Order: sequence, then C-alpha cells, then structure tokens
Amino acid sequence: MIGHVIVSQVFRILFLIDNVVYWFIPILYKLLLYLSSVDLVSNSTSIQGLIQRIYILVGVFMLFKLSFSVMNYIVNPDAFSDQSKGFSNLVRRVVIALALLVSIPWIFEEAYVIQGKILQSGLLPRLVLGESVDYSDGGGNDYLEDTIDTSARDVQFLMFGPFFSLNYDSSDLSECKPTVDNPSKHILGTNGMASDKACLDKVASLMDDDDDVVSSGVNLKDFFRYDDGGKIQDERKFSSFGGLTAWSTSDGDFAINYLPIISTICGGYLVFLLLSFCIDIAGRIIRLLFLQILSPVAVISSIDPTSSGDRLKDWAKECFKVWLTLFIRLLIIFLIIQLVRVVTDTIFSGTAGIATEGFSNEKGVGARPWIYVFLILGIFSAAKKIPELIEKATGLKMEGDFQLNPFKNPVIAGMTGMGVGAAVGGLAGFRAGVEAGAPVRGVLGGIATGIGKGREEKIGIGMMGNIRRKTYKDMTGSELRTFNPWQKLYGIGGQQKVDAEKDYRNRGYEQLNDLDTELNMVSHQNAQNYSILRSNGIDVSTGTSSDGITYENRKSSRERNRQRMNSVRNEIAQQQNSLSQARMDREDKQNRVSELKNRMDQIQSQLENKNRILMADGSNSDAALKRLHDSLSKDYDSAKAELGSADSQIKDIESEITSRQQQLSNISNAYNNDDRIIKAYDEYSDGIIREKELRGERTKIEKDIATINDQISDMKTFYHVDESTRQSVAEAKKSIDNRG
Repeated sequence: MIGHVIVSQVFRILFLIDNVVYWFIPILYKLLLYLSSVDLVSNSTSIQGLIQRIYILVGVFMLFKLSFSVMNYIVNPDAFSDQSKGFSNLVRRVVIALALLVSIPWIFEEAYVIQGKILQSGLLPRLVLGESVDYSDGGGNDYLEDTIDTSARDVQFLMFGPFFSLNYDSSDLSECKPTVDNPSKHILGTNGMASDKACLDKVASLMDDDDDVVSSGVNLKDFFRYDDGGKIQDERKFSSFGGLTAWSTSDGDFAINYLPIISTICGGYLVFLLLSFCIDIAGRIIRLLFLQILSPVAVISSIDPTSSGDRLKDWAKECFKVWLTLFIRLLIIFLIIQLVRVVTDTIFSGTAGIATEGFSNEKGVGARPWIYVFLILGIFSAAKKIPELIEKATGLKMEGDFQLNPFKNPVIAGMTGMGVGAAVGGLAGFRAGVEAGAPVRGVLGGIATGIGKGREEKIGIGMMGNIRRKTYKDMTGSELRTFNPWQKLYGIGGQQKVDAEKDYRNRGYEQLNDLDTELNMVSHQNAQNYSILRSNGIDVSTGTSSDGITYENRKSSRERNRQRMNSVRNEIAQQQNSLSQARMDREDKQNRVSELKNRMDQIQSQLENKNRILMADGSNSDAALKRLHDSLSKDYDSAKAELGSADSQIKDIESEITSRQQQLSNISNAYNNDDRIIKAYDEYSDGIIREKELRGERTKIEKDIATINDQISDMKTFYHVDESTRQSVAEAKKSIDNRG
C-alpha cells in the first residue's frame, strides 16, 4: 500500500507536467485555424489604399515605358516589324498587362473567398479524417468558435488518450478490453468507449465507488460530450485525468495504465510542431500580402518584349505556391492525427500481428504501449517527407522548407538563439567587465553582443559554450580560458588526472608498437612477393608478364589447367581400374595354364609307369592316355597364347598410365606456377594497400599521442584545459579507445 501511494503521488506530479504541455495543444490548434482565415487585404482600408497608390505609380511608369519603346522604334525602324520584339508584340503585352492589372485584385479576392470556403466547409478534415466537421458560420460566431473548440479538444484527448488508458487486464475492467470491432474502447474520451455501454457503465460504477476519484470531483462528463435536451454539450476537462492517477481496482492494481515522460515527449513534440506551423502560416500571410502589393511590378516587367526572363510567370507560380502552403500544412496536421488514430486502433485491438509473449510484465502493461510510442514517433519522422512526395507526384516544388524540428524553423531558432545568447552573453560580458573594472557596462555589452551571437549560432550541444567564447573574444580580443581556481597550480586531484592522461598516452605507444610489428610483417611479405613477381618477369603494377600474358589471361590459363588436371586424373583412374581388371584376367589365365600343365604331367607320369593296372574300360591304356595328353597339349598351347596376350595388354595399360602421369605432372607444374604468380600478385596488391593503411594509422596514432602530450604539458603548468584544444583531445582519446 505504501508503494502504491508513493507511485500514485509520483504519477500526480508527472501529470502536472503533462497538463501544462497538453494545455498548449488546443490553444495552438485553434490559433492555427484562426490564422488560416486571416485576410489582411479585404479587411484593411489602409492596405487597399497602399495598393491603389502603387497602381497609380505603376500607371505613370507604364506611360513612360510605352513612350520609351515608341522612341526605340523610331530610332530603329527595323525593330518595328520584328515578330518577337516588334510593335504588334508590344501592343499585345500592353493589353494583357492592362487586363491583369484590372483582374489581379479580383483574383486575390476570389482566392481568399475560395480559401475561406474550403476551411469553413471542413473539407480537409473530412477528406483525411472522414469526419463531418463544419466550421461554417451557420449558427453564428458562437457556433464557429464552439466547433473549433470541440475540434481542438479532440486533438488534445486523442493525442493523450493512449498514454492514459484503462487497465483492462484487471478483472474489474475486463469489459473494456479492446476488440477488433472496437479497438479504442479502453481509452477515455474516445467514441469507442462511448459506444460500448457495458464498458461505460462499469467505468462509471468503479469511479463512483472509489473515494479518491469521488473526492477529486471527476466524472464521465469530463471526458465525453453529452446530449442535454437535444443540445450537444462539451464540458471536457483535460485536468480531470489527474484525478484518476490514484484510482485503484479491487485487486490493488492501478486502474489506469499511465506512461508518463513518454506522453510528455510526444505531447511536447506536437506542441512544437503546431507552434512551427503557426509561425509558418503567419509568415505565409505576410508573404501573400507582399506578393499582392508587388503584383503591378511583376505585370509591368512583362510589357517590354526585349526584356529577358518571364518575371510575371515566376510571380504567378510563387503566388500559387504560397497560397497552397496553408492547405499542405493543414493536410499534414490532419494526416498525422488520422495516422495516430489508425495506429491506436490497430495496436490495441490486437490486429497488428504482434507477438508480445515474453514482453508483458506482471502488471499486464505489456509491449503494446511501447510499440505504440515508437510508431507515433515514426509518424512524426515520416511526416517530414510528405512535401517531398507531393513535389515528386505533382512536379510542383513546395514553398518554404518543412521541418518537424521547431528549432530548425528560422524564427523559433532565431528567438531561442537570441534568448540564450542574451543570458550567456551577459555572463561572458560580466567576466570581461570585471577584468576591465566595469562589470555593469560589461554585462550590458555582453547581452547586446550575445544576442547577435545567439542568432548566428546553431542550436544544439555546445551552443552556450560557443556563444560565451565568441562574446568574450569579441569584447576583449583574446581567447576565453576556463579553469578551477583551487586546482590552478597543480592542485588537489591534479596528479591523478595527469596520470590518466599518461595512461592514454602509454596505450597509444602500445598501439604504435603493435602497429609497427604488423607493418614489418606486411612489408616483409610484400618484399617476398615482389621478388617472386620480378623473378618471373611480372610487371607488379599491372600483373602482365614479359611475354605479354596479362593477369586475367593467367587466371584463365590457371582455370583451364585446373580443369585439365581433373580430366587427366579421371582418365588415370579409369586406366588403373582397367589395369586391375587385366591383372585379374591374367591371373585366371595363368591358373588355367598351370592346371593344364599339372594334368599333362600326371598323364605323362602314368605313361611312364609300367606297373600300372589297366582299368576295365581301358581309360588308362597307353592309347587312351596319349590321346588325352595330345588334347591337353593343344589346350595348354592355346592357354599360353592367351596368357601372353594378357601380359601384353597389361604392359600397354601400364605404359598409358605412365604417359598420363607425365602429362598430369606437366599440367600441374604449369598450374602451380600460374597459381603461385597469381597469389603473389594478389597478396602484393592487398599488401601495398594494407601497408598504406597501416602507415596512415601510424601517423594518426602519432598525432593522437602528440595531442595528449600537449594536454599533459598544459596540465602540468596550470591545471586547466584550453577550450580550443578540448575537442581535439577528446577525439584523440576516443580514437585510442576505439582501437582498444
């Protein structure tokens, strides 16, 4: 409970900041719409009188111009009949100029009328937002102001709502869980919640049961428009959101998922955007006024046929671009609002296909609000590309630069710069005045000088220091040096800081030694590769040999030899398989010869045996044995002939294998020679580049060490750092850190 109370109080304080930021949104939005309807010409007799006086002066100038042109035709009669510069073209241009001088005031008046009708009809929000917003004065000025007030509150609530939504993960508010059909019913003040009776009734019941909410006086009418006897009432109060920061559910959780700080950043972004647009549109009004005042000058400049360029066309194009700028700015605002709506509905309805398991915390806030935040920031980032897209689609370059960063707006940047310059310049002037014995005069002079320096200085980090140094130097003519007085003469802590600088320097020396080692290795390798290339007659700059073989030809030759080696190896493998088969066949034939020889020897032995016993069938008689011996002898001679043929085949195959192996050796030597030269050239080329890089890196390290040595020397003398060298020292230390 104590933690809940502390967090709720922190939320209440953070909402006070949000309340201030979002308070500006409806004000600036209404100011934007009111500025859009300003017409300085139609409602100002003084400006109309000024335009009439300019017309009179232009008329006198036109008569003078015509007289001068007629005199030119008298002096040069040939120009009278010239097709492009002759008298007929002059008359045509005069007629066109007279018609334009009469019609331009009416054109501007009608342009303002069209502008007013577009704005009052609500065409732009209807086109982008799909809403039937009508700013027409059908109900009088009160109706117009009420409609604009309502629209401004809509923008305010729409922007803040997703950062302050109901905790529908709680069982008390489960009726308000967003769905595909109603993705925004968990956001206070939206049509989605208003259209869901179950959610609305549950919220009303829980608010009535909570003592903190009741004591704060918050009710649902503070967030919704309501029907009061047929009349729509809008009593929404943005400050009522603060009364719900401590609202709790029955399970002890907050009833609201509040994302402070992020809400402040997004709201502040929109405030700055609206402020920038207000300034742009105010400037657009003045530019359009000047274009109308100077319209006679543009018309008169088009009379002379001999003049170069088409100033009238450029003036008309500029008028159209300035007039169109208003609608482009408003369309961007409405488009941003609509995209915020789309992202809100998509993210919180669960239709975005986002896997958030593992992102949700124990309170059920989950990843969706954070995804929403980054998508909203993405909308603002992408919106600045809209004018560029319009230019590419229409071919019409938009007037002025569109910036989402208000500090890039020249007016805002100038005002901010002058304000900061006045403050910082006053301090610098005070120091200069103290040194000169006139502190008051120094402050006044510093403020005046600082305003000018602030207007020129680019807004960003280091802006105040730059203004201070420039103001001081402009007033005294010398550089501003900063130091801590108690550490001026090598005071407390000075030795530790000097040692820290020495550590950076020592690390630089270590890096330098490592670099020298690598540089020596690369240089040695380059020398070896250079020797290989030169010994083979290779030009190291092109890779071409003395016999005209280029680097690319050598690579092609190496590839061909690689393919030939593979082919010959395959042939050798096939021959070896054939040799193995031939040897097996020879062995079979050798066995056959041996077998026949043994059988013949056995028969011969029987013939020589005089004591053999004759078989009854006479199979071992001398005649029978001789016949069998003769038959085996013939088979034996035939087998020996086949064995000799097998031996001859084996010798042929072995000879072919020897030949192929010699061929493979020759091809391999050619391949290895090309490969060695190519690798040497590649390594040499890469090595030369690497050697150059290492020498450049070495020079950079030496420069970093020298910079840090200067820092150490300065710190040893007086413990301070010259502002002019601080950035270079920081860069040197960062460079050493990056190198490890």
